[in-house]
Amino acid sequence: MFMTTTTKLAHHIHFNYISEQDGDPMPFHWCDDPIYGLLGLGEVEVEVMDNGDMQGLTEAVDGHTAAGYASSRMCGFCTLDRLRITACEVHDIEPIERMDPAKFDYGSITDWMIPGAAVSAPFLWCSICPAPAFFACCSEMEGIFSILKTT
Repeated sequence: MFMTTTTKLAHHIHFNYISEQDGDPMPFHWCDDPIYGLLGLGEVEVEVMDNGDMQGLTEAVDGHTAAGYASSRMCGFCTLDRLRITACEVHDIEPIERMDPAKFDYGSITDWMIPGAAVSAPFLWCSICPAPAFFACCSEMEGIFSILKTT
């Protein structure tokens, strides 16, 4: 089935991507740029195909992949990190040490939103929005999610 959608990412999006499968030296978009998932490559309208196989959308016409960008790839840790956020039933939000929203230099954020620069920022990025992380969920989780700590 074909449909038109607006996206900032290059589809097909690969979750739990394993870099060894094609030898790509910089395989993980979210690891290389923490705000990639939120700002992506810029918004475009693209025709996508959904095979109905629960494997996500594939670009058919006019997308980032057609413009020469590689499909978006997320490593296993980043995939589980985002799943942990959505699986948390009761958030126990606490301030992150040394991160005071009242004293933060918000003007400096744009300096770190340049592709490749976000990973070197002197602060943590929020996993949900393109902003510095001032708080973290400290809820205890069971199972595989207990090994992850999310901001």
